[in-house]
Amino acid sequence: LSNELDEVLSQVIVEMIDFYNIITVKRGLSQNKSHGDILQLLSDEVSISAKEFIYIVENQEIFVWFNKINPSLDSIFSTYELKMQDATISSSELEFLCDLLLYKTLDQGRYNVEGPLVLARYLLGCEFEVKNLRMIISALQNTIPFESIKERIRPHYGS
Repeated sequence: LSNELDEVLSQVIVEMIDFYNIITVKRGLSQNKSHGDILQLLSDEVSISAKEFIYIVENQEIFVWFNKINPSLDSIFSTYELKMQDATISSSELEFLCDLLLYKTLDQGRYNVEGPLVLARYLLGCEFEVKNLRMIISALQNTIPFESIKERIRPHYGS
């Protein structure tokens, strides 16, 4: 499917699957799952093999992997890059980083008025909105101050 799509959309697909694999491996290893159990959950049809994802997480090379899929030197990623270098980045931070990277990648097409990027940006925005609303509702339900969840709100509305 990704071979027939626009280059930016192909990049987004690879980023999504790669991040899914990295996050799944990180969570699986933190739960002491076997490599076989983890491999069953991974997609092997992306930039590298499923076994390589396990190697990357086990050997704390997430930073090296991230720089390969994201060659930009955008300062917005610097906090996450430092945590990757220190091997202290959590799975939830990787999820947020994935959302941020997808947002930045699709933002390249913000001035397009037709084509698949318009729909992809709209759908990503809808997904972020759902995540944000769930977080806000959860905070209200559990009487958590908005300031404490503000930094976890997904990039949206041109921010």
